[in-house]
Amino acid sequence: HIMLGIAALLAIAFLYGASSNNRQVINQQNQSTKDSFLKWFTENGGTFHVNVTIEEFPSYGGWGLALPSPTELSHPSDECQSDNADGQCTAADYEKSPIIRHLDPLFTVPSSIIISVQSILDTYTFTSSPLYLSDFYPNINKILTRAFPNGPGLAKRGMGLVEQDAVIAMYLMAEECQHGHTPLFKNNEDSRWAPYLDVLPKYTIPRLDSFGDEEYAVLQDANLEHTGRNSRRLLEQMYLNDDSGTGTINVLSLKSVVEDMIHQKIGPTTPSIAIPAACISFETFHRFVAIVSSRAMIFLLLC
Repeated sequence: HIMLGIAALLAIAFLYGASSNNRQVINQQNQSTKDSFLKWFTENGGTFHVNVTIEEFPSYGGWGLALPSPTELSHPSDECQSDNADGQCTAADYEKSPIIRHLDPLFTVPSSIIISVQSILDTYTFTSSPLYLSDFYPNINKILTRAFPNGPGLAKRGMGLVEQDAVIAMYLMAEECQHGHTPLFKNNEDSRWAPYLDVLPKYTIPRLDSFGDEEYAVLQDANLEHTGRNSRRLLEQMYLNDDSGTGTINVLSLKSVVEDMIHQKIGPTTPSIAIPAACISFETFHRFVAIVSSRAMIFLLLC
């Protein structure tokens, strides 16, 4: 299964091209985003190593793991090696001891905040779930089977990475729509994933199928261009069900399923609430597919 976790990155964060005033505002916003995520993460059972935190890395497209400032580092006492006659460790001795020991876990993510195809099926196909959709499984299964005739369709095991990326992207689209347009939703309730959504990139992460003619011209590789264009075409066919090249959008598509998911989260209204266009655009779908493919963790389940 593909499971969304946290992108691991050890680096130093810099803010480029901002005035001191703008940098202060950005830092305040970043601190609020960071605090909200860490609070949400730990309240849901997640843990971080004492010397690991998260910071924003704009040049890498989002947030990642980082070391705290030197004054905030914690040095394990059992790793301290002192040359003093009395064997007592000084501040300088601690500075020379490792801040992360070999095989120390950097973080742990509990199953309750792992998004996978299985967790999505639990949400939308269990009759006891408040978000149950009777057509969720058959519709997505039909679309995936049409796009990947040799694949298992929508299944708990054996799905390819592209199919899993698409399903998880759909789930995140519905959650982000709720997060960005909370007043439209039942009880004015925000998405439970709001703090996580806030640390995800707000733009499409560059990859082959996000390239345009100019990028392909610079790339000068016909095979890679063919791969990229085919990948985008496949995503468009699945999401818009546009097989003819005419731009006509048919009824059964991943987009129509996302609309059903969002309406189910909104709840019954009269008249029916129009879903904001940005919530269900192909660009939003493509952005989340790129996010999932760049940040997912692959686990081999042996049971």
